[in-house]
Amino acid sequence: MIEIWITKNAVAQLPKKLMDQVVLGVDRQGRFFRNFFTRLSDLPQGTGPSQSKPDLGTLTIARVVRIEN
Repeated sequence: MIEIWITKNAVAQLPKKLMDQVVLGVDRQGRFFRNFFTRLSDLPQGTGPSQSKPDLGTLTIARVVRIEN
């Protein structure tokens, strides 16, 4: 399964019209939190994008679930 992750900074750059259509968030303890961000380093091992460099762990990210029309 392909997942799309986006940084909080990138979300801030999206046009408002698109941002209103994007459903994003993170999964925590079996629940989905919409419009919630987390640091990459706080995700469970094997979840989310790969951390190939240690400094990537500080990125604030969310998973894009879908884009609604």
